[in-house]
Amino acid sequence: MTLEELIDKSIRLSVAAGRPPVRFLQMWERHGLCTAMKLCVSRADETSGYRWAVEHGLKEWTLEMAVDRFPERFDGLTVAYARMRLAGKSVRA
Repeated sequence: MTLEELIDKSIRLSVAAGRPPVRFLQMWERHGLCTAMKLCVSRADETSGYRWAVEHGLKEWTLEMAVDRFPERFDGLTVAYARMRLAGKSVRA
């Protein structure tokens, strides 16, 4: 599965569960996929989308998990943020 296929499936699952990722889709259209993902993942605060996905059993379909699966597509800081969040660690400095 490619990164794009993983994200497409993630979006379909979110829509089916009742929460379309409207803001992410807007960012993707504006900035491209990897930049949109970087902007979402590289935040000190956990996003509401990530929290919602985890609460609804979709952690394996989060942007953070996608970054972890395809680290070669992202810079080291983005990968670190994703892995810290997946581990349940604070990413605040």
